[in-house]
Amino acid sequence: MSKICIVMLCLVGLAMAAPQSAPQARALQLDPVCLLSPIADPTQNCKNVSVRWYFDAVDGDCEDFVYSGCGGSENVFESEFACEVRCENVHDRMNSFESAESAESVEFLRGK
Repeated sequence: MSKICIVMLCLVGLAMAAPQSAPQARALQLDPVCLLSPIADPTQNCKNVSVRWYFDAVDGDCEDFVYSGCGGSENVFESEFACEVRCENVHDRMNSFESAESAESVEFLRGK
């Protein structure tokens, strides 16, 4: 019974010690460009329509969209690859770090 209480206290302590939620921590690690809206002025009506890519910070991946050809922010990429290089690699490193941190916490609780 006392081991269960200790484990529960450790879990509560770990939860309380986390200064930010995972999405907030991830957002702080992203290149600021990856947090921008891809469309700077949606009222512009340009005719050079093409498919472009932007990083969706909420979903954590690159998404395609129909780009009007003018305006926009730096969070508009000509290819999915360019978007991934700029934004997703940081996101993937954060996920790897969070996974490793979780594994270390479990090992600590198991007494390894």
